[in-house]
Amino acid sequence: MSHRLPKRHRTHQLEAESVLAIQNAIPSTWVYRTPEYDYGIDGEIEIFDDEGIATGKKLLVQLKATDEKNIKKALKLRLRIESANYFDSLENPVLVVRYLSSKKKLYYRWFHSFDQYYEKVSDKSLAFNFEEKCEWDENSKDNIVTELDSYYSIVKGKNPFPISIPVYITSNSPIANNIISFVAEVNKKHKNTNLVEFSYEREKSNCPPNHLLISNNELKVVLANKTSTCLHFDSTDNIEFKDTISANFFVAVGMAIFYHGFYVEASNLIVDNLRESILKNDVRAGTAAIIGLIKSRDLKRALELSETLFNDDDGINTAQMGLIEIIRLYKIKSDEDIYLLSRFLDQISKSLIDRKITSVAAMVEYNHANKLRANNSFIKKSVKHYILAAKLDPEYRKRAYWNSELAGCLFLLRKYKSSANLYKTSLDIESNHFIKGLYADSLMMSGFYKLSLDTFHEYFDEASDKGSSCEWNLKALCLHAIVDTLGVSQQTRMLVENKLTKADYSNPDALINYIKTYDALSTLCWFNIGVSSAEKKEFRNAQIAFLLSALISESDSEAWCNAFKCAMNGDDNNILASIVECAQAKIGDSFFEYLSNNLSESNPEGSQGLDFLLLDMMNAFKKQNKQTNQIDIRLHSPDGSYEKQTTGSV
Repeated sequence: MSHRLPKRHRTHQLEAESVLAIQNAIPSTWVYRTPEYDYGIDGEIEIFDDEGIATGKKLLVQLKATDEKNIKKALKLRLRIESANYFDSLENPVLVVRYLSSKKKLYYRWFHSFDQYYEKVSDKSLAFNFEEKCEWDENSKDNIVTELDSYYSIVKGKNPFPISIPVYITSNSPIANNIISFVAEVNKKHKNTNLVEFSYEREKSNCPPNHLLISNNELKVVLANKTSTCLHFDSTDNIEFKDTISANFFVAVGMAIFYHGFYVEASNLIVDNLRESILKNDVRAGTAAIIGLIKSRDLKRALELSETLFNDDDGINTAQMGLIEIIRLYKIKSDEDIYLLSRFLDQISKSLIDRKITSVAAMVEYNHANKLRANNSFIKKSVKHYILAAKLDPEYRKRAYWNSELAGCLFLLRKYKSSANLYKTSLDIESNHFIKGLYADSLMMSGFYKLSLDTFHEYFDEASDKGSSCEWNLKALCLHAIVDTLGVSQQTRMLVENKLTKADYSNPDALINYIKTYDALSTLCWFNIGVSSAEKKEFRNAQIAFLLSALISESDSEAWCNAFKCAMNGDDNNILASIVECAQAKIGDSFFEYLSNNLSESNPEGSQGLDFLLLDMMNAFKKQNKQTNQIDIRLHSPDGSYEKQTTGSV
């Protein structure tokens, strides 16, 4: 029998050595913990002060051990993209520690200090390298605490201002011979802000977690050990860079602050200096400034900056992105906001048209229309801008979204036939399940009842895997009554209810005759037919009549309530649920309030139990229908294509 025994793998030995090495390296008051489950993190360090009192500060550790004896090779490391993404997602910072077994040494570096510009990234991994100055020594403890404090202040701090930033200027930088003039100019501008505190020092090899470096080819801002902004330039840029150095300086600092989530504070630094900077037409700088202004609800300055960029041919791309952010982020709270936005967009469009930049002007007009479309009070004005966009760029008429969006506006203006034609054009260009439902609805309102019903059925056939609207279900149900029961397939709707006498409103036959002759969608007629049918206990007919009245007028709480009450006398729970869902979508809590008051009058003793039932229904449908109003923004590209972006709340 062989006497061979299991052999411990070298990888496991290395892991144990590296854990022991870091446990011995950290102060005795610190605690190193090994996680129960290893998802890419090897340990956690909790920091206690010298007296053993908890500080609440924690950092995560990724250990990488090697037997490589060549130090240059040993200090080169590759991290999988999956690991890097995981580290980025963690709440606490990750310290990557390299253990060299041949020298019994540790080297460390924060993962968030990775600089994509200088270190290579491939599809599968990234190069994460250490310098010899990263060696763990007697100062590492204090350095880690200082760096961790900086990280928590910048990354997690609610108000880290003023941020102390030492400035290092190398001997070969463009301003090396004019340092005093540069400092004087920065100090002069610095009087207007208390966001940062600058100090000026000689270049050194170990810079603190926050610093700014101006060398012969870059202006780099590092916050919490992370390169937050880096402006690269070469010898040909030196003159322009030097002439605009103070503006570049503040814009770079502003962008660094912006990337750490302090949008409003950043905009103050960027906006005041952007036009004098070499970054005046930079997309990232321009959008950062505009986002900050919008976050502080300074729409006027955001629009002024956007207009300035549009007026510069070199700034049009930046201006477009800035306009996207204005439309995407700014929540209209008053008509004054809309008038201000419209005035500036009109000025921008006119400037572009005067310079014959019509394709971009068309983009401005289209997005102007789309923003106005979100407010029903400005629908008519929205139509004007949709049409102007297509006049400036006829290609819009060939786009499905332009036709369907304009169709929606015309529907709200009760131009139902024009709306139906545009929806049909949109569907001819591009099949769309949602648009088909809107097309059927516009056909119904145009008087094409049979065609509308057929289109709704096409919609339902496609809806098996896409879901269908409760409103379309109810309208199709009502259309069957108009087409199949009354025999009205098509009609030129005439709103001449003055032909009805007072007596006619209590005469169902007279009302049916009016409906068949003049308008099968008369809300007043259907409501009174519903009243008459309900009195006769013909609840099915009454339900259809009240539904038609409610669906056409949309805001009639009494019609919705009566439709619900009639449906309660039937056995179709799907219709009952559809009525509640649709009524809640159209008139909100008013439906439940009206229903509660109405049902309580007929059953006072059970009103409390009924209210709790209605409350459950309110909560259920609100949760189901909860969504933000969205509008689409489309950005013009030089090749004529358009990029679609969807906004959040408007």
